[in-house]
Amino acid sequence: EFANTVVNAAAGQTAIWHNLRGTPMTVSAGTVSGLRAIEYASRQIAIGRSELYLAGGFDEHCFESSWAFRQSGHASGGTDEQGVQPFGEDRRGFAPGEGAGFLVLESAEGARKRGAKIHGTVQGWGSGYAPIGESVEQHVSTAGRAISAALEMAGCSAEEIGYIGTSANGSIRGDDIELQVLRNLFGERLGSLPIAVPAEGFGNPLAASGIFQAIEALESGRQGTLPPFRGALGAASDLGLSSEVGTCKFTKALLISVGLDGSVASVVLGISD
Repeated sequence: EFANTVVNAAAGQTAIWHNLRGTPMTVSAGTVSGLRAIEYASRQIAIGRSELYLAGGFDEHCFESSWAFRQSGHASGGTDEQGVQPFGEDRRGFAPGEGAGFLVLESAEGARKRGAKIHGTVQGWGSGYAPIGESVEQHVSTAGRAISAALEMAGCSAEEIGYIGTSANGSIRGDDIELQVLRNLFGERLGSLPIAVPAEGFGNPLAASGIFQAIEALESGRQGTLPPFRGALGAASDLGLSSEVGTCKFTKALLISVGLDGSVASVVLGISD
């Protein structure tokens, strides 16, 4: 038996139900948990702890969390005056969502030995934290350092990034931080880069959001298709978002997640041919 009240109940229960014999770990880092799970699994593989990890994220929509987010001002009321507009000039908060997603991560040698189809590679990661009471500028600086760490580990520059997977969800403060750091990093290139905003379609699935970002990046790279952004007209114009289905071709993707509590995470993915 395993108690449901401890933080690592999710990984513990999953391991018991599915008879998983590897190391279970619940990454509890709020809305950046998905990308941090990818980081943790990649780090464990890199140091030789295991050849293969199942990395994922999931969250369940419930009354208690919805009520809390409404009371705190994080969630939109869902009316015409309070619609969900990621990166929108008139955004009023996010729509709570739910979901689950998983990726199988393993060493290159292990994947080749078993003849696995490789969809992409985790090339770098970075994370950081700034207390919630700090200024937007401080949070932008923290996010910038997390991205720089991911790029440095990946051995690439911002100019080599061909796709951006964002966590923007309509958050008044979070979207502002994310937009500013992307402007600082990419400058005039920003309008021509493919940008994905999964939360527009899925809502904010909290701990699952980073995994959704990763899966969308891998699939966009495989299919060469960029999902449309319905709210393009209301979004910041320099992002170059389109309400039409787009085409894209890239070899490196940057994922960024800005949390509600001051946490930030970033991952660089390489897209396989």
